[in-house]
Amino acid sequence: MDTFHLQRVKEAFCTGIVITTASGAHTPPQIMSFQ
Repeated sequence: MDTFHLQRVKEAFCTGIVITTASGAHTPPQIMSFQ
């Protein structure tokens, strides 16, 4: 379950980066909160 959770967190983090990059708004605080 720990590995599965880690995978979900990684996917969520990557998704947050993609959305942030796509919107052109570099806001680290939002990424940290999203993670």
